[in-house]
Amino acid sequence: MQRTQHQYHEWETEISCGNHYFEKEHLILALVHYKHSLSIAKALFVGAPWWRKAVSALLVSAHNLADYFIYQEGFGLAYAELQSVLRDIETAIQQADPDAPAFEVLLWGKDVALRELRIFEQNFSSLLALSSNPREHRQPLSYSTHQCVKALH
Repeated sequence: MQRTQHQYHEWETEISCGNHYFEKEHLILALVHYKHSLSIAKALFVGAPWWRKAVSALLVSAHNLADYFIYQEGFGLAYAELQSVLRDIETAIQQADPDAPAFEVLLWGKDVALRELRIFEQNFSSLLALSSNPREHRQPLSYSTHQCVKALH
């Protein structure tokens, strides 16, 4: 559990950095930290799907990355991110024992993911359907924090 706690603290740092850079409109750095936070969150989730903080980290990371894409008018990428986190949780539910403690936490996570997806669809479905921006159909570049900081100097 100590390793899980360490990963969670690492996730908190990454998501906070992403939020800081997003607020300051340093968008490449925000993207780097949001993608790294999602990677950490996925590892946490795989290692401890019964832990509500791991499920929350996964949901928050995906939501923040989707918000980033919405800000960049990448509605298709935002939608794909929200769908992806829902699929991850549904896959874990299919593999979980319904009597295990993880099952209730996973059902909670699925409910949150579905709600976020519905809100997105209510707010952006017309933009998603009408979008002709080819940028949003490409995957964003994956930079490490070191590469990104080095590129800025």
